[in-house]
Amino acid sequence: MNSQHLEQNTFRHLEYLEVLDLSKNQLYEDTFDLRLYSSIKTIIVRENHLTSVQSSMSEHLQSLSPLEIDLSDNPLICQCDRLNFVAWVQKKQEGIFF
Repeated sequence: MNSQHLEQNTFRHLEYLEVLDLSKNQLYEDTFDLRLYSSIKTIIVRENHLTSVQSSMSEHLQSLSPLEIDLSDNPLICQCDRLNFVAWVQKKQEGIFF
């Protein structure tokens, strides 16, 4: 898959999804909805063009445990409205890669 945008319900039929690897897809935003996937354990979105993690995504990521997330090689920008996510990352540390 090589896409700049994913529809919100792209993975809606994969309710038992545990590993989601979206590396090297030129994604600009995290529009996919992970709230449907309580079984997800690993999210890899490295080497894209993500500048932030949406508030709704951030809140859901914080509820998943255990979770590994790889955001490395993205031009992430720390924004004031995303401070909850930054605080969670600093607290969790283990399993999160930038």
